[in-house]
Amino acid sequence: MKKKVLVLYDDRIRPNEKIAQISGDKSYGSIIFKQKTIQKRIEEIVLERPYVLGFYPFSDENQAENSIQTAAAAEFGTSVFYLYSSYGIGDREDFEILLDKTQFLNQAVRVTQKKKTAVLMFPSTDEFLKWVRKGSNPNGSEDMEELSGEMFVDLSSFDEFIRYMTSGFDARFFNSLEGDEYTVTKRSSNKEKIKNEYNFYYFLPKEMQHWFVQPYAYTETEDAASYTMERMHMTDLAIQYVHGAISLEDFDQILQQLFYFLKNRHTKRITEEEYRKQSEKVYLTKVMERFADLKKSPYYEKMNAMIQAGTDFANMDAVYERYRELYMEVHRKYRFEPLSTVSHGDLCFSNLLYQRHANILRMIDPKGAKEEADIWIDPWYDLAKLSHSVCGRYDFFNSGLYQIRVGRDMKLELHIGFRNQAYIDLFRKYLEENQFSYLVVRLYEASLFLSMLPLHLDNPQKVFGFLLNGMEILKEVGECLKE
Repeated sequence: MKKKVLVLYDDRIRPNEKIAQISGDKSYGSIIFKQKTIQKRIEEIVLERPYVLGFYPFSDENQAENSIQTAAAAEFGTSVFYLYSSYGIGDREDFEILLDKTQFLNQAVRVTQKKKTAVLMFPSTDEFLKWVRKGSNPNGSEDMEELSGEMFVDLSSFDEFIRYMTSGFDARFFNSLEGDEYTVTKRSSNKEKIKNEYNFYYFLPKEMQHWFVQPYAYTETEDAASYTMERMHMTDLAIQYVHGAISLEDFDQILQQLFYFLKNRHTKRITEEEYRKQSEKVYLTKVMERFADLKKSPYYEKMNAMIQAGTDFANMDAVYERYRELYMEVHRKYRFEPLSTVSHGDLCFSNLLYQRHANILRMIDPKGAKEEADIWIDPWYDLAKLSHSVCGRYDFFNSGLYQIRVGRDMKLELHIGFRNQAYIDLFRKYLEENQFSYLVVRLYEASLFLSMLPLHLDNPQKVFGFLLNGMEILKEVGECLKE
């Protein structure tokens, strides 16, 4: 006979010290992976099954007691599926089959992976409550049938946790990111992008190559291209930053390395005219062209209406015009040394791998290059990319950790639940010590948020968040120029 199933999600287990270096002070369930918490990902899968009565997570003893009471009050003939949050779903299909089996249980089952208990399955709420009254042994009871499986990821294992957290890829560009214990292979149908990324490393001056993870074994077929890299057993800075795992002391160590890199990049002097064209191409023309692309979107008019109703701007064109005015004013006020530098090209936190204890920092996913000339760019560009992670909190948008609200004055407000002022102050200190203007960096950062808009239209709410963030930066730059 088929039964209904209650799913209880025990999120009381805390990550060990090594994993907490990445996850911060969070439970396993609240760790964010690909814009959602691990708990939310499991909940969505579970609640797709029509026989599931509910998903009940708990992270403290009071919540646990409430979940127990829910089980006690469940209808007759209800099974219980009890999952420990230290296990993530590795094979969705096998997990769903296991969950399906809970409907037909006649006896309690302990599901193990490598001899560690991941799930306890009870044929009835009475059997579950009997286990609770006996002390809730995490491994179940001796009379349980044992079922061994391989559908989970043991998140308490540092190596498995790292593989799980680094298994994501940008769906706009990549078909797969695969590998083993020692290597990662990046493959895409966008062959030109893969080849350009691979070429970038070999165009670099040899003195700069040690900053980057070396690609090798480039392969091209009719349908795709790929290259392989050493698997670095560490996560990117974006994951650590959004989880609050980067202390100010850590951040100081990171900035020391980054500004050493920035200071020692290969640099060449160009003419004033070449510099003007270089700057306008990167910070003016690109933004203008991206706004033109955005106008082709079906969301464009809706965004225009929201800007008019909920901000101090009349429309999207007014946002671009304000940015252009500030650009021209900054270039009248400041003298820019006519230089070009070898740059990463996308130096944001998600492209920086960091291991705290060894203080190792490595760069991945550069912008790519068809020829040697493509690795040179304006010296401020890498700084702007860093700023949009530090000051602009770009990675919080990518993790879905932002809200757009309507304030009391009926204006739209952007809220991100992370106080980053101390990090901004430290970043600003390094900028000033290295003779870079914070105001200029912020202006160029605004150009990044504005130029990204048409690239993320698969998530129009995020696009509007970028837009509001860009407006806030423009406001700050404008106020700084008045001082």
